[in-house]
Amino acid sequence: MFIKKSKSIIIILFCVTNLIAQEATNSLKQQLLAVKVWNTSNGDSIRFNENGTLIFHEESEPVISGETNYTIEINMVLFKFKNSSDPRLKGREYKCTLKFKEHDYLPKQYIACEGKSKNVKAVNFYNPNSINPPDHKYEIQDQKVVSTKRTIGTVNSDVFFREKANVNSKFFAFNQLSSEECMEDRLKDLKSDSDLSKQIKLPKGFSVEIIARTESMYKIEKWNNYWYFVSTRLGCYGGVTTTYGWIYGNFISF
Repeated sequence: MFIKKSKSIIIILFCVTNLIAQEATNSLKQQLLAVKVWNTSNGDSIRFNENGTLIFHEESEPVISGETNYTIEINMVLFKFKNSSDPRLKGREYKCTLKFKEHDYLPKQYIACEGKSKNVKAVNFYNPNSINPPDHKYEIQDQKVVSTKRTIGTVNSDVFFREKANVNSKFFAFNQLSSEECMEDRLKDLKSDSDLSKQIKLPKGFSVEIIARTESMYKIEKWNNYWYFVSTRLGCYGGVTTTYGWIYGNFISF
């Protein structure tokens, strides 16, 4: 009788354990699928599909991309490119974990992927939706700010891209934001005939992502406006460069 009860308990525990593991697997899969594309600041991305496949994209020259199956085991996502037509991707194997880290303006949820061999670099893919909502108050470089809705703003007049919310701050030169060839192309896209070597201000028509604004307005000459914390994102020949800085409100159109 005792042996029968023991066997029954073991079977029940086994079933419960399997059920919990399956629920954890389903939960993780739904979290992966809930995000259209997980990405990095330099342009790499990964997309999970309902059918158990994923699409992998790595910025390079030329681009590295491939599709393969993924599995979920003990809260880890595993995938390997066994038959990729790209020799740079073939044989790569990853094990990934879903993680969360607080940040005031960058995405918080991410997939930390490690290569199973030393020659495969680790990479974190972020959920772009896991950012703080508008009106979140925090500080950047001791500057009190309020997060805004993430929108694209357009520079309406050549303007300095400052390191701090101050007219006397150092600035990021436009012609140094990426390679010379890339920045020349960007000027052409803007139909500008400016000499790149002299183009240190962000040119009129250039796009930036609005992230936050100062809590208070600042009076500069005849204007009274906020400073906006923004980012520039430049894709060029196998990589994406992101730079964060400040622009005075009068020089951005929303």
